[in-house]
Amino acid sequence: MGITQSKAILVLGLGIVAGLLLGLSLGLKVWPVRYVNVTPSDQSDAFQGDYVYMISASYARTGDLALARKRLRSVGYGPHEVRTLAARVAEQGGTAHKVQRLTQLANALEPNKKGIEQSPASGFQPTSYSAGAYRPLSSPYFLQMAF
Repeated sequence: MGITQSKAILVLGLGIVAGLLLGLSLGLKVWPVRYVNVTPSDQSDAFQGDYVYMISASYARTGDLALARKRLRSVGYGPHEVRTLAARVAEQGGTAHKVQRLTQLANALEPNKKGIEQSPASGFQPTSYSAGAYRPLSSPYFLQMAF
């Protein structure tokens, strides 16, 4: 009986290992999880920052502050968070254009407080924004399709 019992334990162990491997391969390769209709607040901080930049680009193009506020609320951002994001983008070597767009949106959201809150080490000085100077989007419908 000792040999039959050890064979049964071996077969059971091999069955468990084979089942786990089959389940993992099916779950990861054949039927992987796909996230659809994810809200911006469910995404990582990096994607939320990109989304806030797209909101600032949309605001610069359309001037619709109410729509920008609505979109920022969906991520939980306010004027302070937009200013902080602009300062972080500037410190990380982001383009001046991106910082200008974010700063412009923050200034529109909170008109009594101009400029970027910054640490003295950053050395960033925001410049004024010229509305017609740069048009990165090839179509005015780009942002409407993205949101």
